[in-house]
Amino acid sequence: MAKLTEIAPDLYAAAQVDRAAIAEIAASGARTLINNRPDGEEPGQLPAEQARAEAERLGLTYIHIPVTSSSIAPGDVEAMQQALASAPKPVVMHCRSGTRSTLLWAAGEVLAGRGDAGALVAEAAEKGFQIASLPDLVARLRQG
Repeated sequence: MAKLTEIAPDLYAAAQVDRAAIAEIAASGARTLINNRPDGEEPGQLPAEQARAEAERLGLTYIHIPVTSSSIAPGDVEAMQQALASAPKPVVMHCRSGTRSTLLWAAGEVLAGRGDAGALVAEAAEKGFQIASLPDLVARLRQG
């Protein structure tokens, strides 16, 4: 069973998905699946185009915003914020563990003035996601 952790209203984080997990996500009532994982990150990973086909077959909107934690750029944060603003809700975002997706979302919240980095780090930790790098990421993104 795909473990969905509520990060914010109508927003959930999950670990890497396979076809069965995508079916569970669709059955849960989610309407959008955001994949934050680059293709080929590890052997056996479901490629984004196959995940897209499965998600869309099951009626989900599918969005691929591939990032690595160390290379998140302003455009990645902007793409995620735009996706979250326009995507049908509820939304499930995923990466290998859910942490990277949570970090990307949290960076957008801080940069948009909707959240405090320290509070978001603490909230994420309570939910099992270690995003202690958030303040440094936000500082780097603000520089350029």
